[in-house]
Formats: sequence, structure tokens, C-alpha cells
Amino acid sequence: MPCRVTPNEMETKILDSIPKPPAHFEGRAKQEWQTVTKILWAFSLPHSGDLPQLEAYCFNVGLMDKASKKRTQEGVLGVYKNKGGHEYVSKNKWISIYNEATDRIIKLANQFGFSPSSRTRISMPAKHNNDLDREFFGT
Repeated sequence: MPCRVTPNEMETKILDSIPKPPAHFEGRAKQEWQTVTKILWAFSLPHSGDLPQLEAYCFNVGLMDKASKKRTQEGVLGVYKNKGGHEYVSKNKWISIYNEATDRIIKLANQFGFSPSSRTRISMPAKHNNDLDREFFGT
């Protein structure tokens, strides 16, 4: 079986510390950032080049949460007005926002090994057996 390691593979800088969440994050997006950066840090995985994708992942988790709450408050159907001022009934816009955010989450989660199937394709470095390991894994 051929080796999958690319000769002269691009190397990026491993982060020196767990990065703080972006300033514009709040609620669920901020919580997700704090959770996943700790998990990635425990395995020495976060690299400087990963931050934009990680930010997009966490942002969409927050957006999915907001869309879910809005859809629950407003219901499945909404009454809207067209440009002519006539009312019509249509699917709540938050359903589409929820679905789009979910699709983006799934795509980005696969990049970080956050899904069951993507975890099977990732070879992990040895665990550090440090405080974060004990906190998350009880080791």
C-alpha cells in the first residue's frame, strides 16, 4: 500500500496557547469555540491556519442554535407580504437558515474530526496525559 504522506508537506505553526473566541461571538458560538479548542489543544492539533475554518464552524453552530430558537418561537409557517403588499403564507425563513448552517457545520466538522465517520480517518498523536486529558477523558 502506498504511503499517504506527501513529500515536503506544508507545515504550519502549532498554536502556543488556546486562542480566545472571536470578539463578535456570543452564546452558543462562544461555547462551541471554548469546547472544541480545548479538545483540539489536548491533542496538539490547532494550527494557526485552522482558525478561519474553526471560526466558521463555531459561527454556524451559533447560527443553527439561533435559527432553531427563532423557528420554535415563530412556527413552521409565516405570513409575509410581497412587494405589492399582498400577504402570502410560506415556510419560515429560519428553517432555511437552520438547514444551511447545518450543512456548513457538517462540512467543517469533517475537517476537524468532529463527526463519527471523520474520526475513523484520523490518526491521532499520542495523548499528553495532562490536566486537559483528565478533564475531558478522565485519564
